[in-house]
Amino acid sequence: MRIGTWNLAGRWSDAHLALLLEADCDVWLLTEVNERTSLPGYALHLTQARMAA
Repeated sequence: MRIGTWNLAGRWSDAHLALLLEADCDVWLLTEVNERTSLPGYALHLTQARMAA
């Protein structure tokens, strides 16, 4: 099993998506995720709290 971690620091772009998909991880643990983040093929489990602005 391949597990990846990344603090996105609120950023999200097509380049982020490409890197995540190319890494081919089975599980990603992402922190400080932007609300626009979408990762096809993965189930998202989000916290109830919002990231500080």
